[in-house]
Amino acid sequence: MNEKIQYHQNQFNEKKNNLIGFTSNIEESIQSFVQKHGVKPFEMKRNLKIAMINHDYDSEILRRQYLQEKQNEYQIQVMKRLSEKKRELEKSKRELLELKYRVFYNRP
Repeated sequence: MNEKIQYHQNQFNEKKNNLIGFTSNIEESIQSFVQKHGVKPFEMKRNLKIAMINHDYDSEILRRQYLQEKQNEYQIQVMKRLSEKKRELEKSKRELLELKYRVFYNRP
């Protein structure tokens, strides 16, 4: 990720040096805009990955605790259905949140 940042910084510097009439006010405005609007998608992706890792960790802990119990076939089937529905619910919540952010930030 640092390489991408450095690449884009170099591209920005090249473009800046080629422009006539590029002032420090323009540069400050661009940097302010990028800080305000350009970082949000990366933050969202990072937060999503963190949430998925936490969810996977919690799921694994629950799965291990569940396997230590002695359950019958009916309990196993109920647990599988519950897990599947919970996964679908969480996925739908994430998709809804992502769509809200896309609409809010006017991103495709």
